[in-house]
Amino acid sequence: MSEILSSLLKVVVVFGLGIPLATLVAKVSLALRWRSDSHPLRHGSLSSFLLVVGPSLATVLWFVSAAIHRAEPGEGAGVCAISHTGIGTCIDSLLLALILSTVLATALTSRWRLSRSGSHGVVPAIYFRRLARLCRRHGKLDVLSGRVKAVGDSQSHPICVRGFFRPMVEVSTLLMDRLDDAALEAALLHEVAHVQGYDPLRYLLGSLALALNPMGFLLRPELRRWRAAREAVCDFEAVGRSADPLSLAEALVTVSRISRPLPDFSAGLGGAALKLLQLRIHLLLGYASNPRHAVRTPVRWRFLWIVFALILSPHWLGVWPLDGLHEGVEKFLSTFGLI
Repeated sequence: MSEILSSLLKVVVVFGLGIPLATLVAKVSLALRWRSDSHPLRHGSLSSFLLVVGPSLATVLWFVSAAIHRAEPGEGAGVCAISHTGIGTCIDSLLLALILSTVLATALTSRWRLSRSGSHGVVPAIYFRRLARLCRRHGKLDVLSGRVKAVGDSQSHPICVRGFFRPMVEVSTLLMDRLDDAALEAALLHEVAHVQGYDPLRYLLGSLALALNPMGFLLRPELRRWRAAREAVCDFEAVGRSADPLSLAEALVTVSRISRPLPDFSAGLGGAALKLLQLRIHLLLGYASNPRHAVRTPVRWRFLWIVFALILSPHWLGVWPLDGLHEGVEKFLSTFGLI
């Protein structure tokens, strides 16, 4: 019983104190970044995304890893005041890791279900042949080979990327009928940036992070800002992959005129905000007069390295925040004679 109380109190402290404090730090950092430089290419970056999701996801993952490390045989010696007779491990640390993992898995599962795709109507083969021809013709579209399809549902979003670990591009036949090859090619190059950035997965993680965060309302505007800026970043990367800026602007305007809902956790070319549309077209016109050729490195490997380093850090650097929490909770329980 003492182990359960200790673990539950630690969970309360993590969500009631640790995550809110980290959220305040992230909010201030993002506000200062916005004040010093409001250019969307900066605010659609990986660092901005990490500041949004880090306060909750990084905190939970770190405490799960630290608790598992502390539960290893012999690691709890001299730290845990609760007697675990006949067991060479710290039970309340294992319970802490289990509770936090369960909370994380439950929140993730509830959002994962929202991503289920619906069925689409039958599409004539000519649309698939056109997409295949464009992918063969443009070397930078090779990444979409086998990962782009035409959809005929009249309610489908004009063009979007769906899927978490193997993102797919869906292009509506309605949009394809309205775009010439240059504009459609530019739109596909924009989606390549979303595919290589695993943006649907990042949108899922962003939603999950805010759901776990008791003060998520502070970061909700920052997540919307990051998603909006991310579209401008993908425009920039599309131009870097030799998309014609004016053709991409044409595709952007065409998509904005087709009002269709964007599926949950998917990345689409268009946006509902008029000011965002105007900003992106302004930037594209600037690229047309002053071409940019740099292509940003896809973030997937950097993001994975950061996640691995976070998970392994308690094993390398120690678990002193958890030890302090452990000691404080045990003192609190002993004050009331619960241990």
